[in-house]
Amino acid sequence: MKFLRPNIVDQYNMNMNGVDIADQLRNHYRIDRWMRKRKWWWSIWWWGIQVLLVNAYVLYRTAHIHVWKQDKKSVMTQYDFRYQIVLAWLGMCPKKEDASRKRPIDSICSSVTSRETLSIKKARPISNFTLDPATGLLKGRLDSNFHFIVPSQSKYPVCALCRWANSDEDNDRSAARVRGKSIGTCDVCNVNLCLKCFKIFHTVGNLDKLRSEVRKE
Repeated sequence: MKFLRPNIVDQYNMNMNGVDIADQLRNHYRIDRWMRKRKWWWSIWWWGIQVLLVNAYVLYRTAHIHVWKQDKKSVMTQYDFRYQIVLAWLGMCPKKEDASRKRPIDSICSSVTSRETLSIKKARPISNFTLDPATGLLKGRLDSNFHFIVPSQSKYPVCALCRWANSDEDNDRSAARVRGKSIGTCDVCNVNLCLKCFKIFHTVGNLDKLRSEVRKE
């Protein structure tokens, strides 16, 4: 059916290059929605970051649907796409795939290699969960790869293993044991360790034995 419409509407729809769609995608998950901007250039900075994320998502969909001819149902939503980007920026990967979803989720998050962890300036913390030899984030400490100690990038490095082993003791004793040691960083695990704890950290898997060995040292 033919119908008339003002020329200005046609020019807007045909020549704005999808700017309305870009704004719509950006407003769905705005980072700065509730942020007070004390500097005038913060608005420009966050606008640029969000436009970058929208453009990346549009290119992702275009490549998968039009170039590689994949089914639209197998392509991530904008929410899933941004979620994977956050995990990649944090150097993390999803633990398990959500079983409640009807379709598998594509992932742009690759496993963090040993040398990439050095780009994370803040060293990883140590706890009973991260030290678990089966499911912990630091389970790679027990693998057969070569682990080397390098100078710590932290301003005030503290042996994380000594702090963990003495965490249930008196604070003064714990602080005395942690301070005053030569501390470096494992180039694979990205954990601050003293020289005495470096070998124990990479050889002892049982947490009770690990704690007792550190206290013995």
